[in-house]
Amino acid sequence: MLHGAADDREEPTLVTFTLEDAPGNGTLPKVVESGFDRVPPHRRAEAFRMNSRGWDGQMKNIVRHVTGSAKAAPPAPSQAQ
Repeated sequence: MLHGAADDREEPTLVTFTLEDAPGNGTLPKVVESGFDRVPPHRRAEAFRMNSRGWDGQMKNIVRHVTGSAKAAPPAPSQAQ
């Protein structure tokens, strides 16, 4: 599990990783991030959008790693506020 916050004054979100059995002797990785209800309302939608994009990229990197593809996904572009 990971905890993260964009600002030291904010309550961090909680990230949980689980691995489940999948058909064909495979493994299904899952990432769940919770705690967005504690992110300040004016930042909540943007935080959710940015974090979701980041985790999508990381899951693609995991697939590339497991399947032996050498090329990692480029990092998600950050948007300064």
